[in-house]
Amino acid sequence: MQHIAIAWELGEQTLEGWMDYSDHLGVRADVNAKAPRCSPNDQAGPFGPQPVVFTNAQDVAFGTTGNPNDPTRITFPGSMQWYRIDEPGSYEIRIGTNDANVDYEVYEHTDLSRPIWNFHKESNDWGDVYSLPDPPYYIRVFAPGRTWADAYSIHFHKNLGLSKTDAIALTANARMPYTWPGPNTVPVENPQTRIWFKFYTDVASSGAHPETSVLQEFDSSYVNLARYHMDLVTDDPPTLDPNNVPVYKVIATDGGSTITNPNTNHDVMDFETPPLDGGPTGPQVYYARLWRDPAVQGSTEKAWVTFGTTLTYFRPLRLTAQDAWDDDPEDDQLDLLFAFDGLPGDAACGPCVGPLEFDSEQIHPLSGYYELSGSYTKNFVPQIWEEGDYMAPGTGGGDNTALSHMFGMLGNEYPQQREYLWADDYNIDDADYWYEMVYMVSAEEFPKCADAPAVEGCIPW
Repeated sequence: MQHIAIAWELGEQTLEGWMDYSDHLGVRADVNAKAPRCSPNDQAGPFGPQPVVFTNAQDVAFGTTGNPNDPTRITFPGSMQWYRIDEPGSYEIRIGTNDANVDYEVYEHTDLSRPIWNFHKESNDWGDVYSLPDPPYYIRVFAPGRTWADAYSIHFHKNLGLSKTDAIALTANARMPYTWPGPNTVPVENPQTRIWFKFYTDVASSGAHPETSVLQEFDSSYVNLARYHMDLVTDDPPTLDPNNVPVYKVIATDGGSTITNPNTNHDVMDFETPPLDGGPTGPQVYYARLWRDPAVQGSTEKAWVTFGTTLTYFRPLRLTAQDAWDDDPEDDQLDLLFAFDGLPGDAACGPCVGPLEFDSEQIHPLSGYYELSGSYTKNFVPQIWEEGDYMAPGTGGGDNTALSHMFGMLGNEYPQQREYLWADDYNIDDADYWYEMVYMVSAEEFPKCADAPAVEGCIPW
């Protein structure tokens, strides 16, 4: 068995949401003859995944020896090979030899059915960029044309943050472990050393700027945080000083403020950034450079670096009428209007999505309505009218507030699925109406369905 996965190809994203071709859950099993690295099973010995180990090096490659007995090959038509990355960090991955015939996909250890997409579609000479803060990750190498079999090479580069090009990629609100270097390690620190990190941000669809911070958490509560510093750099090309040293455009320099992670009791340096604009067509990349005073250079220190943001991307999935409005013997005729970073506007509905017809226990997909998706920095206010009558949310309604820039530091993962309720009573049996909406929130943009067709909440337009 090379790979077993949920057969997401037995369905498709439509403008009305995900549509399964059957009411059964399809499973795809890929079977072939035994070959080296042919299984993701960690207990399969030489047939299991090849660990990618970086020992005092940034680059690891397989299949570059020229030895005809090198196991880096698609052994049989339809074969595949697996690799495993056990160290958190950001990486570039690329196929070298026979790249026209070979492809690869990267999977989280929690889901070997849906590959993850690379970091904001970034690529460079080292390969496609991936931010991998929560290992292990599994890489599947295969030939899309299943009749092809031959040798290939694959290259892995680990970013150490030694330059702008080598910056460590930070997924929004995800803790990235980082160890400050000690004696006889790379990089070698000096007073000019800056460790580069990069992240993307944007203004919300409401037009508001999110609160953004770069958080550096230490494995201790007794750290002299005055010895740590950060500046914020744009993506503009550098100028050269008289010694031909590149000079980058710095838009902020901060010593940070001290806070505590209540989950770990660790000291945290909170570098708050100024308001940051997005790019002309979407999120814009920025760079944070961190450095230490000479007094603490050369000592190994375990830390976590997080790009924290309140920017919250919103995708409604479906609305269910557990109990339609009893006053109307006909189907409910609902109009929907969602406000981002705004206040309720229950006096009028316009322009709205609708009318959508509902009867009790009826479900209507919402993910295909462009007007109902957006992003916000404080809250979203979902509003419903039934033939002109405003439908008030239930008590508690749901969590409609923006993500905290601290959430990633506290161990929360995104995207998250949440629910929102409209009801006029605490008890569904006594309510005149009871509507439940399921939706997704994320600190990163949802991918296009063309790039990640099986990801719930992907963008079909």
